[in-house]
Amino acid sequence: MKYIPGLLLFSLLIAFLILTNNFLAQQFALFLDFKNIGQLRLTIWFVTVFMLFGLPMSVNAKSRIGQVVYLTSTTLIGFMMYLCLSFILLNLIQYIVEIPPFYAGLSAVSLTILITIYGIWNAFNIRLTELTIPIKALKKDVKAVHLTDIHLGHVRGKAFLQEVVDKTEPYTLARDVLLPAFDIPDKFQDVKDKEDKGKRGENNYLRHLTYEGAKKRYGEITELIGERLDFELEVIEKTGYPGYFLIVEDFIREARNM
Repeated sequence: MKYIPGLLLFSLLIAFLILTNNFLAQQFALFLDFKNIGQLRLTIWFVTVFMLFGLPMSVNAKSRIGQVVYLTSTTLIGFMMYLCLSFILLNLIQYIVEIPPFYAGLSAVSLTILITIYGIWNAFNIRLTELTIPIKALKKDVKAVHLTDIHLGHVRGKAFLQEVVDKTEPYTLARDVLLPAFDIPDKFQDVKDKEDKGKRGENNYLRHLTYEGAKKRYGEITELIGERLDFELEVIEKTGYPGYFLIVEDFIREARNM
């Protein structure tokens, strides 16, 4: 049962390729007056098989040959897709304006070649457009970046980004930490905390409890353990949450004593 979805998808892909190849062969025969439609179908199928096997086998290739196969496969995929769309567009136009078949077919192929060349040029000329979104609560401004589209190129670049930036509403992320004040022993308190509502005393007490707990767990505080503890304590200090860890430690300690 687990293989059924994969088989169905594979069957749909094969059916799609058969229909597409037959469509292209008929369009070439109709508009460009190809007499040997069987040979034409065989040629299109050869190109299709090359695309199907060449792309997955060479997608991560590092050799020169593998890269050439990959670029050729991707180019052919784009060319075949644009060619189908060009012929579909041509058939719609034929309902409105009657164009001589040969010139109509030549126009479709020429349009496909031009679009493919433009896509290749865009693929090798990737550009970035950057716009800054100022947000007061952040130390650095946020940058919105637009990468050129491989098919459309830089058509939507700056205008598209400006639309995104205009819809961005700056807001304040910063807020005071809402935690109950934790009573700490006098010897760990810092008089400066009363002046600027800092958390030096809580950080001092948390550091004391951390190192005391580490001594019980590890016996000896090695240089590596000390560096790790200092790093974690520094992160807590910068985020302004020493009180949270002191409260949790107090709960856990009392729970263990019950």
